[in-house]
Amino acid sequence: MLRTRGSAFALIVAVLVSFAQIQISTCQEECTLDDYIPAYTECRGDNTRDLLYYKDPNSQCQGGVEQPANVFNLPCDISCSSGYYLPYGALSCSPCGPGYFSIGGGTRVMDWAGFPSTGPASNRLYFNTYALTSAGAQITTGRWQLGANSTLYITSGPIGNSQSSVLELTVNLLVKGLIGFMYKVDAEPNYDGLEFLIDGTIALTKKWTVLEYTTVAYNLTNGVHTLKWVYSKDGSQANGADAAFLKFVEVHGLDYADDVCTACSPGTYNPLETQRRTSCTSCGGTYYSLEGSSQCSPRTNCTTSDYESYYTPCELRDGQPVRDLKYRWVNSTFCNFRESSLPVDSLNLPCGACNSGQYRPSGDYRCLWCPVGTAALANSTSCPPCGEGTAAVPGLFYNNWHEWVYLPGFSTTCTGSCGTTGWLLAGSYIYSGTGHGRYVTSTLILKTQQLQRGYLSFTFGYSCRSPYQCQLQFIDESRSSSTLYYFSPATQNYLCEVGNHTFKFVFSKTSSGLVNTPTDYIKISSISLTGGVTLAYEGGAKQCTTCTAGTYSPGGIQFCQNCSAGYSSPAAASQCEPCPEGTFNPEVAGACLACGGGTTAPAGSTACVNNCTFSPDGGVTMFDLNGLKRTGDMYGPIYDQLKMSYYTNVCSLQHSNRSCYDRYGVPILGYACQVTNLCDNAGHCIGMNLGDVIGFYAGEQPTESLVISYTHGTPGCGGVARSLNITFKCTPGSGIGYPTPPPINTIEGPPCKYNLVWETEYGCPICSSAHYTYYLTTCENNQRQKVYFWLENPKRCHDGVALPATETIFVNCSSTTICSPGSYALDTGECAQCEPGTYSVGSGNTYFEFMSVPSDFTTSCIGTNCKGFVAQGGLLVSTAGTSIMELTTQFLIQGSVTFAYQVLANGLEEGEGSGIFEFSIDQQTVLSVKQTIFDYRDFTAVVAVGPHILSWKFTGGATPSLNDNSFSSMAISSLSIIGNEYSPLVCTPCHSGEYQSSKGQTGCNVCSANTYASGGAAECLPCEDDMYSFPDSATCEPKSICNQTDYQAYFTTCSVTTGTRTKYWVPLEPATCVDGYVPPAPQTGLVCADCQEGMFRPQGQSECVGCSSGTYYDGSSCVPAEAGSFILYSRDYFSTQELEETFPTGWSTTCYGHCGSSGWQVMSGYVSSGRHLAQYSVMSVLSYVATFVTDGVVSFSFSRDFTDSTHGLQFFINNIRMDLPTDSSRAVVSFSVPAGGAELDWVYIQNPSQTSGQVSISDVSISGISSGSSSLGQCPAGTYSGGSAMGCTVCPPGEYSAAPSSPECTLCASNFYASNPGSTSCAPCPTGTYTPDPGASQCDTTCIFVARDGEHTFTFNLTELKKTVGPVLSEDSSMYLINICDFNISGSICVDSTGSPLATHVCGRGLADNVAHDFGSLLEFSALTGAEDSGFQLTFTGGDRDGCDQTLSDRETVINFACDVSEGEGTPRYIYSPVSDECAVSFYWQTVYACPVCEDSDYYVFETGCQSGEKQTQLVRSSDCNGPDVILLDVEKCRDIALPLGVLFGIGAFVVVMLVVIVIILVRHKQIRSRYFQLVSQSNAAGVDLTEINKT
Repeated sequence: MLRTRGSAFALIVAVLVSFAQIQISTCQEECTLDDYIPAYTECRGDNTRDLLYYKDPNSQCQGGVEQPANVFNLPCDISCSSGYYLPYGALSCSPCGPGYFSIGGGTRVMDWAGFPSTGPASNRLYFNTYALTSAGAQITTGRWQLGANSTLYITSGPIGNSQSSVLELTVNLLVKGLIGFMYKVDAEPNYDGLEFLIDGTIALTKKWTVLEYTTVAYNLTNGVHTLKWVYSKDGSQANGADAAFLKFVEVHGLDYADDVCTACSPGTYNPLETQRRTSCTSCGGTYYSLEGSSQCSPRTNCTTSDYESYYTPCELRDGQPVRDLKYRWVNSTFCNFRESSLPVDSLNLPCGACNSGQYRPSGDYRCLWCPVGTAALANSTSCPPCGEGTAAVPGLFYNNWHEWVYLPGFSTTCTGSCGTTGWLLAGSYIYSGTGHGRYVTSTLILKTQQLQRGYLSFTFGYSCRSPYQCQLQFIDESRSSSTLYYFSPATQNYLCEVGNHTFKFVFSKTSSGLVNTPTDYIKISSISLTGGVTLAYEGGAKQCTTCTAGTYSPGGIQFCQNCSAGYSSPAAASQCEPCPEGTFNPEVAGACLACGGGTTAPAGSTACVNNCTFSPDGGVTMFDLNGLKRTGDMYGPIYDQLKMSYYTNVCSLQHSNRSCYDRYGVPILGYACQVTNLCDNAGHCIGMNLGDVIGFYAGEQPTESLVISYTHGTPGCGGVARSLNITFKCTPGSGIGYPTPPPINTIEGPPCKYNLVWETEYGCPICSSAHYTYYLTTCENNQRQKVYFWLENPKRCHDGVALPATETIFVNCSSTTICSPGSYALDTGECAQCEPGTYSVGSGNTYFEFMSVPSDFTTSCIGTNCKGFVAQGGLLVSTAGTSIMELTTQFLIQGSVTFAYQVLANGLEEGEGSGIFEFSIDQQTVLSVKQTIFDYRDFTAVVAVGPHILSWKFTGGATPSLNDNSFSSMAISSLSIIGNEYSPLVCTPCHSGEYQSSKGQTGCNVCSANTYASGGAAECLPCEDDMYSFPDSATCEPKSICNQTDYQAYFTTCSVTTGTRTKYWVPLEPATCVDGYVPPAPQTGLVCADCQEGMFRPQGQSECVGCSSGTYYDGSSCVPAEAGSFILYSRDYFSTQELEETFPTGWSTTCYGHCGSSGWQVMSGYVSSGRHLAQYSVMSVLSYVATFVTDGVVSFSFSRDFTDSTHGLQFFINNIRMDLPTDSSRAVVSFSVPAGGAELDWVYIQNPSQTSGQVSISDVSISGISSGSSSLGQCPAGTYSGGSAMGCTVCPPGEYSAAPSSPECTLCASNFYASNPGSTSCAPCPTGTYTPDPGASQCDTTCIFVARDGEHTFTFNLTELKKTVGPVLSEDSSMYLINICDFNISGSICVDSTGSPLATHVCGRGLADNVAHDFGSLLEFSALTGAEDSGFQLTFTGGDRDGCDQTLSDRETVINFACDVSEGEGTPRYIYSPVSDECAVSFYWQTVYACPVCEDSDYYVFETGCQSGEKQTQLVRSSDCNGPDVILLDVEKCRDIALPLGVLFGIGAFVVVMLVVIVIILVRHKQIRSRYFQLVSQSNAAGVDLTEINKT
């Protein structure tokens, strides 16, 4: 074995990678040291290594113990002897504790699970085994192998004469060590036997009869060694077991030291720490121990939980299929099973049931697979054939777990401290086995082949002492996917793709911090695979599966067959039918699709045809693109930003086909293609078909643009077929033009959806009377000229009709007739009523069905990419930015302006999507709207005679997408200006789709559905039976052939008398089909649906009701809620397929615009926004109105069935828009609803586009309402209820509730406070503060603080600072006001958003801010070091956090006070605001009040002299403290002594004389002494004795 010092490091990296995709759902706990994994790096050249720590990938902990720091440059060669280990990062060895052992830098193999790779992961041994002939050739059999039904030993393989079975191990010892092993042999004496070789040298001579396990050991030097165990046979005979056996192998020297000690295995122990054992001692038969034990315990008497029952395989006995019930020990660790007996076996019992898809023929004991085309449920004796329209799709369905033989594809293994060899069968379930120790892995393996896409489902359960000690891991090795389940839902579903699969169900016990429980296990009660499953055996069908639409079955087959192109079928069909006329199916198993606009198809078609013309409005506007057809080369190349080229043609596939070739060099036949950058060496690049099916659709301006859509191109982008849209834009004077990329130069977007723009005259419609108008010249000689002119110059149409010639009209020029609305002026000056089919608004004009902004109006805008007001879908619609529309006109008489408007905004005063609509007359605002208005509102304003400017303005427009949460716009549907003209000379004909049957009318009526009218109609004509129309239609459209999806099944309300209901079918609105599918007859006598949980149906009532207010339904009656709990009422809607046709109470719907259906429609399990024509603007609104008695929640699932940004879904609560996800077409969302009356609105918006769309809403759940499904909830901590409550009351500040279900809140004790509502506890007042009474919401201060320096206590008195100080300016000119002792800060800058003063100690306000911020209302005192002259610190916390980084704490202030007796009161100075926290500030304040209050020891006594007859005794301050400089103690009377001036001079003179005399004497004395020493010196030299002189 070649092992490096970095193997543990490599192991950790492998573990991290292997768990990269695992999704773990578990409770999060605080981290401990066990959550971090240490690993050494490779040893470097200088014999050092590093210790690195990683977080365990299995761990989901947070907080707690931090990850240990990495340790660097540790020596590699620290050795530890057996019984000792080297802790991670240590430099010396430590002894193993009781219950553990070590062998000193090696490994021991006692469990051979995983052979030939075996042993602990940190020092795994890798064995090689093979068999040889006497000539040295390898043979395929005879290798060493695991023992029979055991992993506790291995044995040599079965070999023949003159052959040998070899077990080989290569080791790399870092230090000198040894190899030890336990063996036995039973072989032919003297000839066969076992030898052991070290590096080719025989260490153990051949042994042939060693019948008891014997231990041997051999020394090894450091370095690489090859070790071999060879069992060999001679040329004849055999004896005994004819094999060698190895029980354990131990290698020392693999490492310098063991990183950890090994726990004693169950059944063994190591009692004394001082022994430092290299192994553990067996407990013996009547005692037991768990892993890591230091002692053994006596076994208990066995109980029924210590054994289990199992069945023997089924077999025939006396012609009957039977089996036996037997018993076996499953938990022999703790009980004395040797002295106990198992129950008596039960014999000849009936065989267990076969699984679904199998059957047991009469008189047979086997479970057989159902034949092809048949199906059977569990416990069947035969498999009936599947009929027409169904197929017997094979699968695997396991609910009965009796015998492995009837579980093909399954196998099981176990590694670690296994109690069983793997999973065990238990009849009704399969389980992971029992008796497992810690760190065990028991695996159930299933191998299958998936013929079609299907699902694997399994249901499992736990029996574990702790939910986090056990886990089930599900793995699909074919997809490298893995999912962990702790307490997940019991049933799991997994998508299986076509192909081979190896599924693994892995039970593991990994937590080392809990008591080991050998009875822990996981059981699986069912496993099923669908979609056609097989692998070397047949699967069986559980049931006959109904064929889906597009497939069929004549009966008796495995899989439904696909219909051919041009054909299709409904579900459960026995054959395919040709697609009806007007539809086509281009692919197998497809559905018949409606042809695009302007195209047709006969029955059985695979494509649609067209004549290259298109009308978006039933023939009023007509486009003709025939002039753009090409029969030669296609248009192109057109390059995008990636330099890929595109080619296209218009309407025709008949072109040269020389532009694009596929990967095989075959020309691509299509309307358009792309040449990619994927090219071969010859320069041939692969082309992609961008579409061979054509459709015509209206553009953004339906009368001035159109879109051709080519679809069903080459698949890509995850199976999506490529398509190309070409937008033809009306560009007068451009001729044919040429296709180009869009303005953003991105042809592809979204992926596989391509777009081109083509500016051309053919993008304009054919000229018709709608493109010109006329004006009347000034009246002269009773004549006016009717002059015709194009509405646009140049005209925005081509070919078609010519402009009519000028006409002369004879009138009475002197007439200024003013007629009433509904009339017109005759030449005689009289008025006449308008005839049926016409109307008149009187002296003015009415505008609606806008094709463009009226010519006498102007529009402008402010903002980027703005367009002002534009005509869209017959409406005038605002665009981005600020949109303005104005009309300047002269009112001849007092008149009026009337318009219908609609506003869609977020409902807030500011923010994205906060639009404001204003209408003004002469710059005076007369209407201002800031909220969403779904229905069109009429507004009328009176206008006086004279010139006026009328202005419509929408500010804040945002139109990125109708699904965007910032979308904001408004629309005007009609507009009337009355009084700016004299009466008309003729009446206006009704528009197409409208009629007027009466005379003298001011407007026309809209034709209803299934009727139509051309211009000037007095009545609407009905459509033929095979035709239909939407409201406001000019023509009828042919109906399609009905199919099942055109009908919806509904139920009647429950009958009070019979308790039943009826199911019936109705056609969906609008009805656009005929014949074909015939719905079933009504089904009567059906059982009424169950009430929603928490509701009930009273006797004699048809509807389900909820309990009255204050009570809840306990399953049998309505009962009141107890104190501490509350009742939550909720209702679920649109989540079941058993629905009634009408909307439930509280729900309503309506639709605005050219709607196909009258609003939202109730469908099976959901509500749909309805079906509408794509070319019109539509707003379909679904509303729910209710009173919410408490704050509630609404949640729902929605699906957007469109990709066009011109469609959208918006959701509003009380006219305030909620943010819906914009990055997905399907989502589940939840929103809070405030208590009180509420309106919820789901709004589907559609603007004219190429395709129609729909939105569906389902699984609507509403809580907080006054009735409905009732459930009992427990009030959380911080709240309370008094009983029969519909909600919990939050504890007010100063009170708390610590536990859930509290009936009342508790007052905070004295010197404790709770500043916030909803507190779960009270906090003690910080140092320097107090509360005088219970129930405080804040702490007060006397502003006198006490500190201690050893035994000395000193006081700071700041009462003189009990006032507002400031403003103090910061570096950015922010202003701060401070009142350290009081909450009342005086000053106008400290106000909140309402203008009220802030109650706090410190407030701050930016220079440009309108409101101030609370920078701390909770005071805490702390001395800086405890010394008197060190100052102290006041910290103010608990400020607001508005605008702060949410990861940081609330605003806070720190003021450092410094003692300065010369400063007096002083002034605080701004110091800084930390870079890491912009919501924290610091000040520095030098003041005398920061000095401790003076004490007696701070003064000394001083007496003054007698002055003016008084003498004072004073205390004088001697240190820096807060107190007076001098304190007067006493005053005494005294007398002053005064001498005459002459006397004073005399005394002075005397003193001077005396000083002079003294100086003279001293000088003389010095001279005499000097002379004396001279004489002494001379006398010594002359021998003269001056003793006598000295005496004198």
